Amino acid sequence: MPALEHALLQLRDRAVLLRVDRLIVRAIGLIFGALPAVFSGMPAGSIVGGLFFFLAFIAALTSSISLLMVVTAVGEEQLKMNKVVAPVIFGVAAWAIGAWAIYDPNGGSWLDFFSGSVVLPLGGLLVAILAGWVAPRAVMRNELPNASDAMFRFWRLMIRYVAPIAVFLILILGIDAKFNFGLNAMLAGG
Repeated sequence: MPALEHALLQLRDRAVLLRVDRLIVRAIGLIFGALPAVFSGMPAGSIVGGLFFFLAFIAALTSSISLLMVVTAVGEEQLKMNKVVAPVIFGVAAWAIGAWAIYDPNGGSWLDFFSGSVVLPLGGLLVAILAGWVAPRAVMRNELPNASDAMFRFWRLMIRYVAPIAVFLILILGIDAKFNFGLNAMLAGG
């Protein structure tokens, strides 16, 4: 019975992942596939469609500018870069990474792997280590004023011991999923 239960759980997990992948593809397909078809069937649809995609471009551009301002501020304050040079350097770097992700057949998957399976877990690991081990206890207690003493002790235990181990495992298993070292199969019992 445990083997059947394990097989059913694996089948369920694969079905959920397949649904999520299809949902993402569907969402992109709706914007660039279905919407143009809808606009073409509307009166003045080419004008409405053109305006929609122009406004979507403006929204993406303004979001990109706000993201660029964060690294520009770090460049100015920490690296002592010029206010004109910093955004140019970081903007060109972001453009080059984006061009690589678009034009290299494997670029998008590598960028997705690096950002989702390496950078995000590393960021979470650093936050857990900084909040649990580097930041003074009094500072962290002041940041959680509504937590009872018992809840704060529990949080501190989790952030110091459980979270770093769990996030490190996520990092290692994400890297293993890309390069197939066999850790996922070993943990699954196969």
